[in-house]
Parts: sequence; structure tokens; C-alpha cells
Amino acid sequence: MSKTMGSKRKKSKKNNKENLKQEKQSLKFFLSKGFTLNLPYESKEIAKKAGFKYFPDLKVWMTWDYKKAYQVFSNEPEIKISKQLSNFFNFWKENLWKNVRVIRKAIFYLKEKCDFAQMKDRHGFSTVDKKTGWELARKTKWDKKDLVQAAWIVYTHRKQVKHIIR
Repeated sequence: MSKTMGSKRKKSKKNNKENLKQEKQSLKFFLSKGFTLNLPYESKEIAKKAGFKYFPDLKVWMTWDYKKAYQVFSNEPEIKISKQLSNFFNFWKENLWKNVRVIRKAIFYLKEKCDFAQMKDRHGFSTVDKKTGWELARKTKWDKKDLVQAAWIVYTHRKQVKHIIR
């Protein structure tokens, strides 16, 4: 009986290590930071190959480049990605720059409809992205960071701007 208990413990420890490894391997998006890639040290080649930059104080790989993040999403199935981020990539596909006019139009539309409500009321930007949305609407030219932020905001509010984006 003790032998079976010992083998079950070994299996559970092995499964726990695998689960921890999968949790460490994740791609996320933050409106203020961009795409972040959490990897254990031995997997750093994935991030280097994709062109992410390492930030030692945060212990994370980061980029604002949509193509690089999309490359990790499509080529590295072992990296955990949230359903929302996966849907974001599937929504915009490979190239955001093809959609820059549509994204800009949607940002202007959301700015016009914004009523500064604290709750989600389907009128303009939400509280979380209001400041960023207004800044993006004021800019005449966007860089990679601006485009990714705008695309995320438009994706978040896609029901309000469905007549523009599709």
C-alpha cells in the first residue's frame, strides 16, 4: 500500500511541475505595458527568436510589436494564452497595419460617443481605457504602441463599432 501511495505522490509532483511550467509560459496583453511573455530561463530562445526585449527588474519579456506577439501565438502552442487575447489575435489576424484606417475611424467614433460614465454603458470608452482612447484620438500619427493600444480598445468595444469594423 505504501508503494502505490509513493508512486501517486511522484506522479502528482511531476504533474505539479508541469503545471507550474505551463503557468510560467504565458503571453498576456496590458494596455500600459503591451505584450508580456513569461518564460522560464531555459526557454529564453523562444522570446529571443520572436524579438521580445527582456526587462530584468520585472523578470518578463515585452514588446509592443503585434507581429512578434502574433508569431508567438501562432508558432508556440505550449505557451498559455488567455481566451480574450486569443480572440483578439483571431479577430485582427496577422497584420494590424492593414486595418489602421478602420481602427482610427472606430477610435474617433468612440471618442464622439464617450459620456464619461463610470460603468460600462455602451457609450464610448470605458473608465479603464478612457485616457488612452482620448490620447489616441488626438494624435495625428500612430506608432506600433499606439496602433496596438487602439486595436485593443476597438476590440474591447467591438459591439459599439461593429458598423465600422466589419
